Amino acid sequence: MTGVWVHGEKIAALGVKVSKWITMHGFALNVNTDLQRFARIIPCGIFHKGVTSMEQILGRNLPLADVEGILSESFSEVFGCTPVTITPDALMERVRSHHQLT
Repeated sequence: MTGVWVHGEKIAALGVKVSKWITMHGFALNVNTDLQRFARIIPCGIFHKGVTSMEQILGRNLPLADVEGILSESFSEVFGCTPVTITPDALMERVRSHHQLT
Protein backbone atom coordinates (compact mmCIF):
# COMPACT_ATOMS: atom_id res chain seq x y z
CA MET A 1 0.00 0.00 0.00
CA THR A 2 2.81 2.41 -0.91
CA GLY A 3 1.61 5.99 -1.04
CA VAL A 4 -0.78 8.08 1.00
CA TRP A 5 -4.33 6.83 1.34
CA VAL A 6 -7.45 8.64 2.59
CA HIS A 7 -10.63 6.67 3.24
CA GLY A 8 -9.34 3.80 1.12
CA GLU A 9 -8.38 5.96 -1.87
CA LYS A 10 -4.91 7.01 -2.99
CA ILE A 11 -4.17 10.74 -2.74
CA ALA A 12 -0.36 10.71 -3.11
CA ALA A 13 2.30 8.53 -4.72
CA LEU A 14 5.81 8.03 -3.36
CA GLY A 15 8.83 6.87 -5.30
CA VAL A 16 12.43 5.92 -4.57
CA LYS A 17 15.11 4.75 -7.01
CA VAL A 18 18.72 3.79 -6.37
CA SER A 19 21.09 3.52 -9.32
CA LYS A 20 24.90 3.62 -9.40
CA TRP A 21 25.03 4.78 -5.75
CA ILE A 22 22.69 7.70 -6.45
CA THR A 23 19.27 7.91 -4.84
CA MET A 24 16.33 9.65 -6.45
CA HIS A 25 13.06 10.17 -4.70
CA GLY A 26 9.87 12.10 -5.04
CA PHE A 27 6.18 12.26 -4.50
CA ALA A 28 3.04 13.39 -6.27
CA LEU A 29 0.06 14.82 -4.44
CA ASN A 30 -3.37 15.04 -6.08
CA VAL A 31 -4.56 18.57 -5.30
CA ASN A 32 -7.07 19.71 -7.97
CA THR A 33 -6.51 16.68 -10.16
CA ASP A 34 -8.96 15.65 -12.89
CA LEU A 35 -9.73 12.20 -11.52
CA GLN A 36 -11.35 11.05 -14.79
CA ARG A 37 -7.82 10.51 -16.07
CA PHE A 38 -7.41 7.79 -13.43
CA ALA A 39 -10.58 5.91 -14.38
CA ARG A 40 -8.60 3.08 -15.99
CA ILE A 41 -5.58 3.13 -13.69
CA ILE A 42 -5.25 0.66 -10.86
CA PRO A 43 -3.19 2.42 -8.16
CA CYS A 44 -0.28 0.25 -7.01
CA GLY A 45 -1.95 -2.73 -8.66
CA ILE A 46 -4.63 -2.76 -5.97
CA PHE A 47 -7.90 -3.50 -7.77
CA HIS A 48 -10.33 -2.66 -4.97
CA LYS A 49 -9.01 0.88 -4.30
CA GLY A 50 -9.53 4.21 -6.06
CA VAL A 51 -7.85 7.58 -6.40
CA THR A 52 -8.88 10.84 -4.74
CA SER A 53 -7.73 14.46 -4.48
CA MET A 54 -7.64 17.20 -1.89
CA GLU A 55 -10.33 19.00 -3.90
CA GLN A 56 -12.64 15.98 -3.77
CA ILE A 57 -12.12 15.44 -0.04
CA LEU A 58 -12.45 19.11 0.96
CA GLY A 59 -15.16 19.92 -1.58
CA ARG A 60 -13.41 22.96 -3.00
CA ASN A 61 -10.65 23.95 -5.41
CA LEU A 62 -7.39 24.82 -3.64
CA PRO A 63 -4.87 27.45 -4.79
CA LEU A 64 -1.71 25.50 -5.67
CA ALA A 65 0.51 28.27 -4.24
CA ASP A 66 -1.15 27.79 -0.84
CA VAL A 67 -0.65 24.02 -0.92
CA GLU A 68 2.97 24.43 -2.07
CA GLY A 69 3.70 26.87 0.75
CA ILE A 70 2.22 24.70 3.49
CA LEU A 71 3.83 21.56 2.04
CA SER A 72 7.22 23.29 1.84
CA GLU A 73 6.99 24.48 5.45
CA SER A 74 5.98 21.05 6.73
CA PHE A 75 8.64 19.26 4.69
CA SER A 76 11.32 21.66 5.99
CA GLU A 77 10.22 21.13 9.58
CA VAL A 78 10.11 17.34 9.36
CA PHE A 79 13.42 16.95 7.49
CA GLY A 80 15.28 19.88 9.08
CA CYS A 81 16.14 21.56 5.81
CA THR A 82 15.67 24.85 4.00
CA PRO A 83 13.86 24.70 0.65
CA VAL A 84 15.49 26.29 -2.36
CA THR A 85 13.58 27.48 -5.42
CA ILE A 86 15.31 26.61 -8.66
CA THR A 87 14.29 26.88 -12.30
CA PRO A 88 14.10 23.72 -14.42
CA ASP A 89 17.02 24.98 -16.54
CA ALA A 90 19.21 25.57 -13.48
CA LEU A 91 18.31 22.11 -12.16
CA MET A 92 19.26 20.48 -15.46
CA GLU A 93 22.58 22.36 -15.41
CA ARG A 94 23.30 20.99 -11.91
CA VAL A 95 22.46 17.47 -13.08
CA ARG A 96 24.72 17.82 -16.14
CA SER A 97 27.63 19.16 -14.09
CA HIS A 98 27.21 16.31 -11.57
CA HIS A 99 27.29 13.71 -14.35
CA GLN A 100 30.50 15.27 -15.71
CA LEU A 101 32.13 14.78 -12.29
CA THR A 102 31.25 11.06 -12.11
